[in-house]
Amino acid sequence: MLPAMSASRSPLLALVLLASLTQGAHADPEDTSNLKTTYVSNLYPEDTWNLNAGIKTSYVSNLFFSPQAFESSDQITATTVGLKINKPFGLQRFVVDASLTDNRYRTNDYLDYLGKDLKGAWLWSLTPRVKGNLSANYNEGLNSFIDYRGRERNLRTTQMYRFDVEGEIAGGFSAIGGVNHSDLKNSEIFIAERDYQANAAEYGIKYVASTDSSVTLLGRRTRGEYNQGADPGGLLESGFDQNDAELRFAWVATGKSTLVGRLAYINRVSDNYAMRDYSGPVGSLDYLWNVGAKLRINAGFRQDLVSYQTLEASYYKAQIYSIAPVWQVFGKAALRANYSYENRDYLGAPVAVLGGRQDTLQQALVAVDWKPLRSLTVSIFVQRQTRNSNRAINDFDYDMAGISGSFAF
Repeated sequence: MLPAMSASRSPLLALVLLASLTQGAHADPEDTSNLKTTYVSNLYPEDTWNLNAGIKTSYVSNLFFSPQAFESSDQITATTVGLKINKPFGLQRFVVDASLTDNRYRTNDYLDYLGKDLKGAWLWSLTPRVKGNLSANYNEGLNSFIDYRGRERNLRTTQMYRFDVEGEIAGGFSAIGGVNHSDLKNSEIFIAERDYQANAAEYGIKYVASTDSSVTLLGRRTRGEYNQGADPGGLLESGFDQNDAELRFAWVATGKSTLVGRLAYINRVSDNYAMRDYSGPVGSLDYLWNVGAKLRINAGFRQDLVSYQTLEASYYKAQIYSIAPVWQVFGKAALRANYSYENRDYLGAPVAVLGGRQDTLQQALVAVDWKPLRSLTVSIFVQRQTRNSNRAINDFDYDMAGISGSFAF
């Protein structure tokens, strides 16, 4: 565990860590270009193993995402150390991505915490035609104050364990299936997103064309149980059952563009209170376009139904539009931006008179990434977020600016 220290000493901590990591650090090249598994693709480091460290300092104008009259600014310094491993053994491959992030707040130092993020997977294979993944994810971090309206230090711990299998049939078709267990806990009471455990099983069929375009049909059944049990006073559930039917597709339209989509229908049934039930269509559509050698644009739309159990809602429907261009200004520097626009309708209010909440959230980010060395990346960024609601207490304006540096060995 990283030692406790003030925000002003975090840069010193980063330098000490970097000095220790560079002693005897060597990495072996490993080609991972032929790996097709997507849900753990973010785990793949470039080399067999990598050590990394970084530091980010940012100024935020409205730490608690509060209305203007209650704004509180702060400076946050985050120091990170991490390890990535990507090791093949015959047909098997093992990947690990682990990091610790020491977060320090200059003013509201009672919020200081050590963030933990661990992802690991065994990409197993019995034969080239029968393969799958066994993975575990663990994350511990501070709940966002966008939805958590308290000002306490409320840490959220999320764990997920998954096993899946894929067996090739013929002609590009494969049978797929999997099971997973998830567990969410908050260190403080968070009524809208309470602690729960869930077990899910899914099954389906996938077709992959010679162009790498693909179509997948899935069915999924989930059983969830809240740790606190039912509460008649707040009409809070003890558990739920959910059934999903899902279609996924990826269309490689040209060598420069890809269309990725998901369309699903979900149906959640609560154990005790029918007013907590909800169902409807969800999905996403993302277009990835390599305009030229130096410009890439990702544009997307997503609709979600998200559990949010209060007396004013049982869930909310979110519709999100986004665009994210990246321009490689020259060999060692890139300019990237991200803009999203989200409409939220809070639905299924157990107490009808409290219902009807509607929010609009916008987020814009501009950053410059500079890579003077293969192992060093420096970023400067500015970000703005806003929420406008028909309940004025939920309005906020939030600005952030900062600089970060990351090192990989």
